[in-house]
Amino acid sequence: MQIGVIFGLLFGFIIAFFAILNTETVILNYYFGAVETSVALLVLASAICGALAIGLLGFLKQIRAGFAIWDFQNKSRRLNKEVEALKEQKSALADDLSFLQAEYENRMREKESECEDLVRLKEEELESIKEQKKTPDSAVPLQAGREVENDNVNGADAETEKQPGEHTNSEL
Repeated sequence: MQIGVIFGLLFGFIIAFFAILNTETVILNYYFGAVETSVALLVLASAICGALAIGLLGFLKQIRAGFAIWDFQNKSRRLNKEVEALKEQKSALADDLSFLQAEYENRMREKESECEDLVRLKEEELESIKEQKKTPDSAVPLQAGREVENDNVNGADAETEKQPGEHTNSEL
C-alpha cells in the first residue's frame, strides 16, 4: 500500500513538472465545440481524469472484495454451524456405541454363563452315564430301544413286544 502511494506521488511530480515546461496554448476540439487552453491545464486535467478513473475502478474492486468477504463470512458461519452439528452427532453416536458395546458385553457374559451351565450339565450327564455303566441296572434293553423291568419280562403281566409288520392274533 505504501509503495503505491509513493509511486503515485512520484508520478504526480513528473506530470506537474511536464505541465510547467509546456505553457503554450492549444485549441481543444470536442463534439460540441472548441476551447483554447494551455497544454499544462490539458495535461493536469488528463492526469486528474485518469486518477479518478483508477480510483473508481479501485473503489469497485473494494466493493467486490467486500461482497466476497461477506459471502465467505456467511459460508464460514454456516460451515461452523454444520461442524457443531456434526460434533453433536458424533458425540451422540459415540454414546450409542458405548451403550451398544456395554449391552453386547452383557449379552456375551450371559451367553458364556449359559454355555458354562450347558457344559456343566453335559458333564454331569456324562458322569451319570459312566456310573450307570459301572453299576448293573434293573432295566434290560429290548429291541427298538424299549426297556422293560426284569420282574415283568418272564411274568404274566409282561406286555408282548410287537415288531413293525407283525400282527397279533387278535388283530387278524
